[in-house]
This record gives sequence, C-alpha cells and structure tokens, in this order.
Amino acid sequence: MRNMKKILCGLFIVLMLCVVPVAAVSVAAIDNAENGNRPTVLVEYGTGKDVGLVKVTHIHYAKSVDRVKPAKTDTCYKLTGWKWTVPVTYTIAPNDGAYPPSLDNPVAEACDEWDSKTSRQLFYDPVPGEYSAGTARDYKNSVYYGDYVTDGVIAVTTTWYSRLTRTAVESDILFDTDFTWGTSGATTVMDVQNIATHEIGHTLGLDDLYTTSCSAVTMFGYSGYGDTAKRDLAIPDITGLQKLYGV
Repeated sequence: MRNMKKILCGLFIVLMLCVVPVAAVSVAAIDNAENGNRPTVLVEYGTGKDVGLVKVTHIHYAKSVDRVKPAKTDTCYKLTGWKWTVPVTYTIAPNDGAYPPSLDNPVAEACDEWDSKTSRQLFYDPVPGEYSAGTARDYKNSVYYGDYVTDGVIAVTTTWYSRLTRTAVESDILFDTDFTWGTSGATTVMDVQNIATHEIGHTLGLDDLYTTSCSAVTMFGYSGYGDTAKRDLAIPDITGLQKLYGV
C-alpha cells in the first residue's frame, strides 16, 4: 500500500509539472491577443442562444517601439481563420465636408491593390451610403471616420464570421478622428490609402504582425504619420492572400 501511495504521489508531481508550463503559455497567448485580434462569440440578446457568429476586432496602433517583439519567424503573414465568398462591397460614408479627405478614392485604390494580386475578383467598386458604427451589425461593410475611445489607435476593423463555415459576413472599418488624415504622403498626416490597405487585409482574412522582421509588410501592426510604403503589398502579404483566394 505504501509503495502504491508513493507511485501515486510521483504521478501527481509529474502531472503538475506538465500542467504548469501549459498554463504559462495560455497566459502569454491571452496577452498577445491584446495587441489586436479580439474574438467574441455572439449570443442572442435575452435568451443567450448561440447565433453561430464570432466578432473579431483588430486594432491598429500608432508606432510604439516598446510593443514590437523580437523576430520569431520569417513567414511574415498570419491568417485569421476566415475568408469571404467574394466579391465584397464596401459602403463608404458620404463626405459632408465635416472631415476631409474623402474616403472614396483611397479605399478604392486599396481594394485594387489587393485585387491585382490574385485572379479572383475580391471587391466590387465601393459605393457611398449610410453606415452604422462597427460595434453593431447592419449587413453592410462600412468604412467611416469616427472617434475611438482609446488613445493611440489609428483605425479599427470589426469583422463577423460564421464559426461553422469560417466565412466572413460583415466587416466595418473606422478611421479615428484623433489623427490628421490626408492623401499627400506628407509627414504631417496619416495616409488614408496606406491605412486602408492594411485594414482591408484584415477584412480579407489576414492578421496583424508584431515582430521586427515583419515591419516592412503591409500587415505590420503599427503605423505613423507620413507612412505610405504599405499602400503596396509586400511578398508575404501576397503569399497570405493567395493562400486564401488563389493565385
């Protein structure tokens, strides 16, 4: 009996040693998720019934050296786990002159950049129309200016997808009015097309990257005033896109 107790105690200790590292990895994964990709399972209000959709919020931060992590991979693309039944149509918030510049042309150019890197037609031409905030589903893929509650956030893309089919059903993009926006490429403005190209990557199914070796790709998770290089996709962006939608 004593020998049996010793054996059981030994097994318990081994089991605990195996469990502790797993818990540490889980905590790290949660911490990494705070950089951008934030999934929420949606339920029906009042009943708690699972509606089969997952809502994911990607947050694009202003440049921050202390957030960038050492390089772990040279892949430099990461898939979110969903894709679209393409083509996709964006509804662009009408520009009433209250906040320049207009989003129409920069967003259309950003869509064309992704479209040009695969034989699939990814987008219809963006259309002007009414929109709702990205926290609510209205069955339109809206692009608009708005004031995001957290400081240092350039833009936010909110996407809903089916947990069963892994197919996206809506994606909204907010450009934060805390920043000065423009299309000239000047160092005093946040470039609309540059940021739009990144955010549209989230819509299509590509995730943020936070390692120094990936800082030149469009899907790198930080930007700053005067950045225009990410209007054009890098090879890893194209590789990720073509894994989802073909060459």
